[in-house]
Amino acid sequence: MRGQIRGLNMAEKNIQDGISLIQTAEGALNEVHSILQRGRQLSIQGSNDTLTNSDRSQLQLEITQLNNEINRISSNTHFNGIPLLNVLPEEILDNTQLNDNYKVKWEQNYALTNITESRDGGILGVASGSAYKLHTDGLEEWSVTPGENLRTADIIETTDGGYAMLVNNIDLNATDNNKIILVKLDANRNEQWRSSVSGLYSIKGNEVIETKDGSFLVAGIGSGIQNADALTAVFSSTGTQLIATVSGSPQSDKYAYGEGKMSY
Repeated sequence: MRGQIRGLNMAEKNIQDGISLIQTAEGALNEVHSILQRGRQLSIQGSNDTLTNSDRSQLQLEITQLNNEINRISSNTHFNGIPLLNVLPEEILDNTQLNDNYKVKWEQNYALTNITESRDGGILGVASGSAYKLHTDGLEEWSVTPGENLRTADIIETTDGGYAMLVNNIDLNATDNNKIILVKLDANRNEQWRSSVSGLYSIKGNEVIETKDGSFLVAGIGSGIQNADALTAVFSSTGTQLIATVSGSPQSDKYAYGEGKMSY
């Protein structure tokens, strides 16, 4: 019990330290905000045609001093020796110690979503409708584009060493049975099969996971008569749709409207 109390006391202290760090950064940012407001006032004042060149030189001198003050605040705002507003990428890569066990390994700029880690330590994710695999050093290893009017929503590594890619068909003429597509790839990214969510009103797929028995669970958005509701579908390891449901609002009642019912 005493050990638990000491642990809780230390957790409280850690939280207070975090709050103090945020308050320190907030105070510095408030100062910068005030300086920027003054700089804006000077810029508007400088547009006055009644001012002489000498007047504008004085305004520019003050703006320069304000810029220097922002740089000073940025350089000198620290908490326990940690720079809060002026961290260079080199410092992140070379010096940042996140805690006793983890360090930043690399830094790259990618607009990836639905990010997961692959078994080899790389990164899987989605950007601009394509699936990407990043190497352990952050460099692109490969990408897969599903096809015309198709946009990748999610990609995962499967237990057989391949990949499962969830794809949305954005073609306005696409039928309900061809809007959400699950594509299975082997380890070399060759397509093994593809199957569409069918038997209900499909709108968009968001995520796919592999279950312990090797089947695939797809989560997304479907529709009742009026509303956009939760969609769930299950596919076997060979791509056969086992279950497809839409639930949420009365309009999605599978018994009342005959849509979204389980199919085998």
